[in-house]
Amino acid sequence: MSGVEHRDSPCVAVCTTALGDPVCRGCGRTFDEVAHWTALDDDAKRDVWARLEARRRLVEIGRILGWLVAIERDAAGEEWAWVPARPELPRFRLARGAGCVRLALRDAWGGEPVEAMLGEGVAPSAQAYAELLAERAGR
Repeated sequence: MSGVEHRDSPCVAVCTTALGDPVCRGCGRTFDEVAHWTALDDDAKRDVWARLEARRRLVEIGRILGWLVAIERDAAGEEWAWVPARPELPRFRLARGAGCVRLALRDAWGGEPVEAMLGEGVAPSAQAYAELLAERAGR
């Protein structure tokens, strides 16, 4: 692989896909990415590596709320977290823009996303985004 080199695998020896998780809480890969890692070409592996940091944040937000999340991509290639056990909950992702990170929410039926921002003076953290998501999801 050219450019930024990564170790052979994102695995951190905390594999939760073996326990049935749709997204590994250790490395952030989906079940399919873990299962087929050795068969992926270099471009596909680079694509996965590029998405892992954001995915791990989504997994952490779900964990704080007691939710096991899965990942889906929309038509534009953006990844959204969702809760298979509670499909009525909104899909969510973190979106960068204008010097801040916003929580983007979309209903389960693919409606237009809406963005929510943390309150003035609230430091961005997984905990803060989890609280904002819980508030917006009516939890």
